[in-house]
Amino acid sequence: MKGSVIMILLTAVCLSGCTGNDTANAMQGEEQDIVEIDDTGLIVQGEYYKIFKYSDTSYCHYIYNAEKQLAYRSYSYKIPSINLGAGDVLEIRYSAGHGTWSCEYFDIATSTVSSCYSGAVHITDQYIAYVVLKEDGSLKLQILDAFLPWQYDFEVELDFYHGAVYGSYLLGIDYIDQTHLNVTYLNTNAEDAQVVIEVPELEERSSSFMQGESDSLENN
Repeated sequence: MKGSVIMILLTAVCLSGCTGNDTANAMQGEEQDIVEIDDTGLIVQGEYYKIFKYSDTSYCHYIYNAEKQLAYRSYSYKIPSINLGAGDVLEIRYSAGHGTWSCEYFDIATSTVSSCYSGAVHITDQYIAYVVLKEDGSLKLQILDAFLPWQYDFEVELDFYHGAVYGSYLLGIDYIDQTHLNVTYLNTNAEDAQVVIEVPELEERSSSFMQGESDSLENN
């Protein structure tokens, strides 16, 4: 029953955001043009994004790359929270209510957009973390490369509180250095806990390398 509740909440998170998108550059075989509308319906804007009221029940946001070219457009049922993190990576967070959310990430330098991750927290550069429910019912902290998850994927088992709403297990994660992270989470006693974990080296990749990887995937 516990696992079923968690999975239902996870599904709700996935449906709350990342509903549809168009990408002009990243992960595309051919570059496509996104026609930019005027500022009618503009709600909020930042250096690399604009959020519009699209309809009575949805919103549209435009994402711009380092050259301030429109590179990505997506839609959601709620207004997303967009923040610029370390390494010039935008975190686009969609709230599903009750402490749950989903995120996708956009690399400004390469116009690369990630998959959608439930309950994710940005660490630094391309690295993110979130809690995964395993088949045996255990909860593990998963750390991975948001854009190339097959390049870096590491799991850590912590004493997470199983009664929390999905997404509330991981309260925060701070980058210490390339092999150490400070994790704040809800433990088995339903108390805030902190632990420093050791991880495989979080290497920085050059923008040219990331773009090259994206291009090679489309050519294979």
